[in-house]
Amino acid sequence: PNPEETNHGPIEKLRRHLDAKFDSPASLDALAKRFAISKSHMCRQFKEHTGKTITAYLNQRRVEHAIIQLASTDESIYAIAYQCGFRNLSHFNKVFLTLTGKRPSQCRL
Repeated sequence: PNPEETNHGPIEKLRRHLDAKFDSPASLDALAKRFAISKSHMCRQFKEHTGKTITAYLNQRRVEHAIIQLASTDESIYAIAYQCGFRNLSHFNKVFLTLTGKRPSQCRL
């Protein structure tokens, strides 16, 4: 097995879970329970493993997916934000602008 996965088994499983389920709401308490690890240890280990907080990692994955959807569908920005796991359009717009330097409407082709 890959030493990275051996050293960070539960954290790598968590990262893969977030990649697969980025569109679902995720509370830190629920994730810690699911992966049988304390919330503080999980958050610390995840940042050590990925260089990002869980929230930052999830937001990045969600925005990456939103960019693809914006460029390839005619869905409304609200619908895309919701499909990507954001439950609030203004929060989506703020996170999107912070991560990309653009508004979602600027990513339409």
